[in-house]
Amino acid sequence: MDYQKSQSSHNFGVGTGNTIKKRHDFYLSGNSFNITSSEKIGVVQKFSDSFLEQVASICFGDKGFFSASTVPDVNADILRLRNFVSTTLAIPNSLVSKANNIIDLLNDAYVFVSTEKPKLTQMNDENSEKYSDEFNNFQVKLTELEENYLNSLRDYIYGKES
Repeated sequence: MDYQKSQSSHNFGVGTGNTIKKRHDFYLSGNSFNITSSEKIGVVQKFSDSFLEQVASICFGDKGFFSASTVPDVNADILRLRNFVSTTLAIPNSLVSKANNIIDLLNDAYVFVSTEKPKLTQMNDENSEKYSDEFNNFQVKLTELEENYLNSLRDYIYGKES
């Protein structure tokens, strides 16, 4: 399997068989069922790097909903991320499951922040503290899910014994 850096990082395409499948910032070409273990590991590592960068960007980037003063609309970004995970066939199910858990949490956190953050100025201290606690809980849970994802990635790369 060959992969190379793409000039256009936002052009997604899906193919089957021996067609080229373009993913975020790399291409997957060839039949993914006949690739060597080292090639699989390279693809999975590139996918994981891209996936975790996208998660960080959605949450904490320039337009991240956790860090922005006003809540941006990141629904399309979350849907693109879900599509990226579900259409990348060379990724083991153990990682797809962990990635979907992260995406589900992102969606839940976004819904919470987008509905509650605008109300902050009118909240009393008790409700403001509840918002802050829930907000922090989402960030802690995201960190835990990312750690679980990375542990599954290590298990995939090095085997369950490591």
